[in-house]
Amino acid sequence: MKIGDKVWILEPLTWENWNLPMKKRFVEGYIISENELYWIIGRTLSEDAEILKWCRKDRPNFYTTDKEVVEECWLYANRESIGHKVKLCKNPEILRKIAELVEYYD
Repeated sequence: MKIGDKVWILEPLTWENWNLPMKKRFVEGYIISENELYWIIGRTLSEDAEILKWCRKDRPNFYTTDKEVVEECWLYANRESIGHKVKLCKNPEILRKIAELVEYYD
């Protein structure tokens, strides 16, 4: 990542955006500055742009492609429902396959 790269960040859930689809909560921004530990994400490329977020370099919490945004939306929309189905599953063969897929070992 470098200064000038376009990124997308997920706005925190608020009273204003709680009813929006997940995809609409993503905000486009740009890396406008950096230091040893952080990338500074601004709304525009300008140095005096509104700062959207400070992201730690060792734990970046932004997305760099449309595909990553789409994948995160899919996870958000489906993770809980899939987890619920797994919880209700009574077939040990299926649960063993799921355990193998998610690298769960008891």
